[in-house]
Amino acid sequence: MGCYNDKVVRDLPFLAKIGLVTLNNCRQACWRYGFKYFGVQNSNLCYCGDTYNKYGKVDDVRCQKRCLGNKAQICGDLWLNNIYETGIGGNDESDYTRETENEKSEEQTVPDEESTIIDGNTDNEPSIDKDTDTGADT
Repeated sequence: MGCYNDKVVRDLPFLAKIGLVTLNNCRQACWRYGFKYFGVQNSNLCYCGDTYNKYGKVDDVRCQKRCLGNKAQICGDLWLNNIYETGIGGNDESDYTRETENEKSEEQTVPDEESTIIDGNTDNEPSIDKDTDTGADT
């Protein structure tokens, strides 16, 4: 899809609680909850939603931070999401490679006041919580 602007009222409103962010584990978390799109931001954040592009597309070269969980992948930038389809309603799983166990790590997310948090850890039962932490900047 490309690189898109983000703001405090998030373009993709659900923050997935996953380990170190990679394209695969973000896609899997968002797909698991039935979302059409996922976005990775600032190397360590994973967002989900069914619509995107509230704030406009920017040149793809502006999204250049490496994913914390896989340095070979690009995971957006400060206030910029790399947005992709999860595969809901289609068959695009072949676009993603299977990741090894060493790409998974402890939970590392930065919640914000305008997102709902979903548990993207595939080892746990699903849960959705309203984010109430207002002390984080992204």
